[in-house]
Amino acid sequence: MKTLLHVGSGIASRKDVYISDFQGNEWNHVRIDIDPDVNPDVIDDIRTLSQFRDNSVDGIFSSHNLEHLHDYDATIALITFIRVLKPEGICVICVPDFELACKLASEGKDRETLYESPAGPICPLDMIYGFRQYTINNNYQKHLNGFTVNSLKQKMETAGFKHCNVFKGQVFDIVGMGQK
Repeated sequence: MKTLLHVGSGIASRKDVYISDFQGNEWNHVRIDIDPDVNPDVIDDIRTLSQFRDNSVDGIFSSHNLEHLHDYDATIALITFIRVLKPEGICVICVPDFELACKLASEGKDRETLYESPAGPICPLDMIYGFRQYTINNNYQKHLNGFTVNSLKQKMETAGFKHCNVFKGQVFDIVGMGQK
């Protein structure tokens, strides 16, 4: 059985890991979050993953987490991902497309709905600062960082990922894939 860490999972379930490579029955999904209110399998900080040994997991899925960390902490989290991944382990990271959000905001579309998420309508300001409904009473949900295709690729490579492929996703996001 392979182990996949779904880091910063929130309330997400197995079906929310939308990368087909991680969907097979050979994957044991472990939900990790710093917020005990979302009832993760493991309460831990993605900057340390203190409950996981070096070279102990086969894959990591991080969807919309790195933007909640300051730039220096995002680097630490990626280095931590490398630490816990087994050799040849795979990491998939999704973040909001900061470049697109800023472009739309500069065109005066900052509060226009871009798409409907399960949590509600998302506009460019939500992509830049965090989803307004969630940031009101939850500091974990505030965005402290933004990424472009180039900046995410550079950050992943600096952390030690090989074979980085970073591209614009289909829902106003950026997807980065790398290997230890």
